[in-house]
Amino acid sequence: MQMTPSGIAIAKGSVPMSGNVIWLNSARTALELKNSKEDDRAYHAKILSMSKLELLQEMIYFQEERSRIGHLTIQMMTRGKVLFKALEESAENQELKSFSRSYRMHLDYELTDYIARTSEQNSKASPPNSSATKTDSENA
Repeated sequence: MQMTPSGIAIAKGSVPMSGNVIWLNSARTALELKNSKEDDRAYHAKILSMSKLELLQEMIYFQEERSRIGHLTIQMMTRGKVLFKALEESAENQELKSFSRSYRMHLDYELTDYIARTSEQNSKASPPNSSATKTDSENA
């Protein structure tokens, strides 16, 4: 028996199936989305209490974080939707209203696309109760 770095015993000569890795990634994404939605309740309350100036400062912070990380995370997408909805509703001019609506729609698209890609990977993966290792005869 060999031990993986995470402490899982694997029979000598066996190889984990990649489908289980994809399934675990999908499960992780679902958990991240659930946690993100729960966190957003508090963020939503925070956003509702902000002035217009604070909302604009939050938008700048959001864009800086996006640039720093280099991509949109699930949490950023869900929080961004809340932020840009509030900006759209409080906008005093058409340009800001249009920008906020457009960016919120972009975040909706990105989140939907991310979920669809994860679901597609999950449907191609082996079910979670399938064998996680190959036998020596399968590896030969």
